[in-house]
Amino acid sequence: MNTKLILTYLLNTVFFLLALYISKDITNWKSSLLFLVTAGTIGYVSEYIGINTGFPFGNYKYNNNKGVLIGGVPLNIPIIYSYFSLGIYLLTKIILNTTNTFWISLVVSLIATTKDVATDPLRSTYNDIWCWFKPDRHSSFLGVPFQNFIGWIGVFFLTTLSGIYMAGWENVMITKDNQHGVKGINLDTQRKSLLFITLLYLTGIAGILKEDKSQFRTSGVLLFLTAVLSYLVIGWSRYYENKNMLGWHI
Repeated sequence: MNTKLILTYLLNTVFFLLALYISKDITNWKSSLLFLVTAGTIGYVSEYIGINTGFPFGNYKYNNNKGVLIGGVPLNIPIIYSYFSLGIYLLTKIILNTTNTFWISLVVSLIATTKDVATDPLRSTYNDIWCWFKPDRHSSFLGVPFQNFIGWIGVFFLTTLSGIYMAGWENVMITKDNQHGVKGINLDTQRKSLLFITLLYLTGIAGILKEDKSQFRTSGVLLFLTAVLSYLVIGWSRYYENKNMLGWHI
């Protein structure tokens, strides 16, 4: 196993632990872990089904020289599904401040797919982490089938919705603090969540910028910047709005 792969495993482990730490104050460690494990499990199962049937992402397979595979799926994949689902869930809660789990899960899936559109062409078509079986150029984006993006919307909808119910977060609200047994995403958790998701996106941008394929780099950076501007800026604005409305001063 080369140094790059080891660093990738370590980085994803750190992100997983950060997601667990950041979300623990919503209720407790157990609930946060249940969300993460649920999202990771659904992510793994969807990938396993995908490489064996072509549903829901299209016909593809992971390359054997890109790390440890479990049933044909890289070890990192369920870890990424887990912390990414939780991070975007927290961002979406801050932006929308609603307990409508369907709406929350749908928006999470759309935000997650923005990231997928930005990075999948680079990882598959160029970096060859996985390969697609003869995608039709008329129904693909830079070598990635459109079915893949539709599949991501569906899978992240399920990871988020299932994670919410497994964690018991159906009625979680945006709060100042979590006194009197109220389940909520307090201001401290909001700030940590926004810093976490900002770190994830900056890491993604850095990964794209280091590549030397201009067509992938340009499209990827533009999509990531769109995500940062439309999601993170709104998220931070909502945080400061919540802080003022709740009479909280730091």
